[in-house]
Amino acid sequence: METKGKASKSAGVSNEAVRAKTGKTWPDWFAILDKAGARKMDHKQIVAYLNEHHQVGPGWQQMVTVGYEQARIEGPFFVPHLTNHQEHGPLYSYGDWEVE
Repeated sequence: METKGKASKSAGVSNEAVRAKTGKTWPDWFAILDKAGARKMDHKQIVAYLNEHHQVGPGWQQMVTVGYEQARIEGPFFVPHLTNHQEHGPLYSYGDWEVE
């Protein structure tokens, strides 16, 4: 699966920083969360998954979740219960992006 850019930085945090604090790089986290089905989870569910299955502190659970959402979820906002635009269309469009 593709990420935006080369996944050398996500959520404003470099690969080196996330590895130093979590033991994993952004591509590692993206692969782990993809395998866990995080594209279909909301923010709280992703944080809960990280809390339950990985040794990551609360601040880094949030950072990894935000980095994942920014890299994997299309559009400027991630609102999982409103992202069925393939079936119903976006709620509205603004400029070059759609808001769901």
